[in-house]
Amino acid sequence: MKFETSKTDWSRIDAMSDEDIDTSDIPPLSDEFFAKAQLRMPKSPVKVTFHILKPSKGFRHKGKLRNNKWL
Repeated sequence: MKFETSKTDWSRIDAMSDEDIDTSDIPPLSDEFFAKAQLRMPKSPVKVTFHILKPSKGFRHKGKLRNNKWL
């Protein structure tokens, strides 16, 4: 799998304050919007799998591996 390098200038984004962000194109949310809002949870658990290429020392397991399971 080939990952593309982000073209975002992350150092510029990190240096921005909340006041620097232009939110003029976002309409304000009314009290009616929040009165109708509903919390929706998934019906079943969502399985997420990811692979860490270089785990930090704090996340490395100190146990023993037996039959592909950590003890």
